[in-house]
Amino acid sequence: MKKNIIINNEEHLIHIHDKKNDLIRFDLNGKEYSVKLLGKQSETISLECNGKKHNATVQMFGKDGVVQVFSDDLEGYLELPGKVKGKRQAGVSAGSLQSPMPGKIFKVVKEKGSEIKVGETIMILEAMKMEHAIKSNKDGILKDIFFKEGDQVTGGAQLCEIE
Repeated sequence: MKKNIIINNEEHLIHIHDKKNDLIRFDLNGKEYSVKLLGKQSETISLECNGKKHNATVQMFGKDGVVQVFSDDLEGYLELPGKVKGKRQAGVSAGSLQSPMPGKIFKVVKEKGSEIKVGETIMILEAMKMEHAIKSNKDGILKDIFFKEGDQVTGGAQLCEIE
């Protein structure tokens, strides 16, 4: 089976060789991957990719199906066109960015009222002894920022709103 996916705004065609239970084998850009789900808790998953263990935090944004993924020191955006619909907390708008995990606001990069482009860093969250860039999921104006530098946030907390 072949499937188009979008990673960091670039479209890729993957060829899925095998998919059963918690294991999937596929080719991406000429390289074969074997990914096994080891465990899942809320928005955190543990998996093994080609024999190496990873922990990832997955956060879905908006109704466009864009998923932000944090894994070890990597961060990326993934979209499964036409299949995934966004998951948001009740009362959180499509232009809102949520904290992917509990942590501390390390730095606020943009100011309220700033013009924002998709992919621009708005703030940096310090969590799990690493810094995670919280990036805009759309073009617009930064309507509000709900936390300041040094504030502790919970996973799923609404950090800011873009209109």
